[in-house]
Amino acid sequence: MTLTQLQYFCKACELHNITKAAEQLFVSQPTVTASIRSLEKEFGVTLLERQYKGFQLTEEGHIFYEEARQFLMEAEHFEQRIRWMVEKKSSLVLGLTRSSGVMIYAEYFPFYAQKHTNVQVHVITGAALELVEELAARHIDAAILPMPPQGLPDTIRVYPLRSVEFALTVSENHPLAGRKIVTVEDILHEKLVSTVNDSLKTRKLEEMFAAYGAAPNVVYRYDQLSTAFHMIRSENLCGVFPKEMAERQKNIVAVPLAGMEDIDASLIVLAEALAQKKAVGEFARDIAKFYHKKN
Repeated sequence: MTLTQLQYFCKACELHNITKAAEQLFVSQPTVTASIRSLEKEFGVTLLERQYKGFQLTEEGHIFYEEARQFLMEAEHFEQRIRWMVEKKSSLVLGLTRSSGVMIYAEYFPFYAQKHTNVQVHVITGAALELVEELAARHIDAAILPMPPQGLPDTIRVYPLRSVEFALTVSENHPLAGRKIVTVEDILHEKLVSTVNDSLKTRKLEEMFAAYGAAPNVVYRYDQLSTAFHMIRSENLCGVFPKEMAERQKNIVAVPLAGMEDIDASLIVLAEALAQKKAVGEFARDIAKFYHKKN
């Protein structure tokens, strides 16, 4: 029995015609017929009842078809996974949250790039929950995000990396820019900007504001962090972003926000990618070791 014989048999069954099956398979009609007869001889079973026009499946033929179809689907899946393993073994598709994920990766990447010059890294950005969904769907290999959601599936591994300090981010001309520390009370009536779907940070801010019977006045949410920083500079707005990122921006000041706790960021990795893609396993081990030493 060969996969080709099973493919010929299943195609004939699906089209209910051996001649049409041969045409679609780009082989001769006798080739398809011979393949089916070889299967019947090998298993000692009659699969088709030949008729004047076409054929009819026997009871055994129906069962054989269902089993063969399932077998071919599994064989196709096997081939796809092996090709995926071979073709992508020197590549890494990495998801990053727009603030902490981008910052942590930017800090680590120069060390990684120097060591792994033959690995292609493809980066996408998104919200934490979006990246978890992309990972579960095998669209990405790994992601760096703050505090991975509870109840992750067993197919995902978690590598703790480091804590990220968030601070109030304002322009150097803002009245709060000269403060050593600010409180929620100081920014109750300030207009805030943020990035889209920044659910974890938003939830922490909402908890802090709730103590004053208020809610954060987020007036703009942007897809790109650079746009948020531009609005802080040009419109004299406020934001809460990683302190290290804010301090790298021109004309931007990061002021500690009382009650704003550090957020622990982690790398989450698809277990299947760890097992099948050398580049993914090396990345996970190296970045975990890098931050373990720094901590």
